[in-house]
This record gives sequence, C-alpha cells and structure tokens, in this order.
Amino acid sequence: RLNQVLQFLSSNAISDPETFYNKASPQYEAAVWMADRDLLRYNLPNSARDQSTRFVQRYVLVVFYLSTLGPQWTNQLQFLDKTDECSWFKSVTLSDGSAVAVGVTCTQDNEVEGILIPRNQLKG
Repeated sequence: RLNQVLQFLSSNAISDPETFYNKASPQYEAAVWMADRDLLRYNLPNSARDQSTRFVQRYVLVVFYLSTLGPQWTNQLQFLDKTDECSWFKSVTLSDGSAVAVGVTCTQDNEVEGILIPRNQLKG
C-alpha cells in the first residue's frame, strides 16, 4: 500500500516527489502512517479532484502535525488518533462561558474549515 500512496501523492502533485527520498521528511512519514498505521485506512481517490478527498485532507493534516513537531506538543488534540480527522480537537470553555474547539474544525460535510492550536509548543 505504501507504494500506491506515494504514487498517488506524487502523480497528483499533492507532495513534491523529492520529499519522499528523505525518509525522515514529514511528507514521507505521513505517507507511511497513512499506508500502514492509520486504522481508518481511507481508500485512495482516483485523482486529486475525486469527490473522496478525505484521504488527501487527512494526509495534509498528518504532514502539518509532523512538520510542526506534533509528538512534542503540550496537548496532542487527538491528532493521529483512530478517529475521523474532524474529531481531532478538544472543546475548551472560555472565561465568558463560551466554548471553542481547539484543534481541527470541519463543516457539516466533513471538510476542514479551520485549525486553532494556540500555546501548544508548535515548531517548524
């Protein structure tokens, strides 16, 4: 499956194929995670314009997590969890009583619409 993932990401210009030569790059590590470790194992789309863009969306979020040293974040916010990527957040109650989602927020159609991660040791 890893070869299929790398081929899809390269041929659809989602990641520069050169990044996959460095096995320590966030892009390569994210491809390995998507291919071998992700319990959801989204199907590979037929093309980058395919309606089933959840695979690409999840891959991009994994690259973001790894490229900002996610394993060293103060709060992991459920990133790389077995849950849907739209569940990668934590609800926080502000001093005025309102609640805000810290992490990934999505539309009703499960498309990422925002990422809010304040004071969480992001680097990169």
